[in-house]
Amino acid sequence: MKEMKNYIPQGKDDIKYALYLKELPFEAVSGDVSELLIWLQDLHWDAAQGVVEYLRPYVNEIKVELIKVLSDNDAEWKLGVMTLISRSTNKLDQEIITALKHIINHPTKEDQEQELDEVAKDIIARYSA
Repeated sequence: MKEMKNYIPQGKDDIKYALYLKELPFEAVSGDVSELLIWLQDLHWDAAQGVVEYLRPYVNEIKVELIKVLSDNDAEWKLGVMTLISRSTNKLDQEIITALKHIINHPTKEDQEQELDEVAKDIIARYSA
């Protein structure tokens, strides 16, 4: 049976996990980043906001996981990850910028429907200024 970790949401309405998560150093949860990013598949879920707030200082440290989602076909999940990236206060790693440029230059039909190419342009413009 999988170990229950109180800092990982147990459902889309779970917000109490965030109380535990915000008390932990990044090193303590770094192995669970992929599991936390799952909760960004829909930003309407209450669980999503705590994940965004916790991970936003670490976007460069989790670039591999972020780029994996940005390369996926799930436009809603990409939007969640892009929201996380857009809230970062750090200069973005070049690999993240490259992944965003790929969405701008080669958007899927779903990316265009969600206007992810425009979101990516806005993020890059903000971090290039």
